[in-house]
Amino acid sequence: MDSGRIERGQYDCAPELDQAAGVIRLVREFMAGRPSQFRERIPFLKRGDIELEWAAATEAVAFATFYESGKAATLAVFAWDPSSEAGHGVLEGLRQTLGLGAAETEPTPGPLAVVAALPGRPEWQPTLHLLNTSLAATFFQALANRQTP
Repeated sequence: MDSGRIERGQYDCAPELDQAAGVIRLVREFMAGRPSQFRERIPFLKRGDIELEWAAATEAVAFATFYESGKAATLAVFAWDPSSEAGHGVLEGLRQTLGLGAAETEPTPGPLAVVAALPGRPEWQPTLHLLNTSLAATFFQALANRQTP
């Protein structure tokens, strides 16, 4: 990827900062009741034209693309268990799609979010990063709640 970048990191699904928890709450409310596949505008943003295209699979993997003014701005893959067959498959697909080496998407223990920031308007990257992180936290927390008796 010439002018884009790949971000990897770990984070808490229940952050201590009130602002971060508030954004996760907004994303959780937005995602509630949505089908496993959809594309919709993010209604809680006061400016900009940001849409989310979401596709989640029953094997605990999901794809998310955020669009800014109709153009793909970020592409994310979320894998609850990156070492599972489904997790491995989506990571391999991401490698091939974006022309990445194994190091950028190497599975780690526990849930994994890999976000590719695509070339575009850099002023939107902080907002998109926050949205991707909040979306991952929402997805992984929902899966954790489902697995807790």
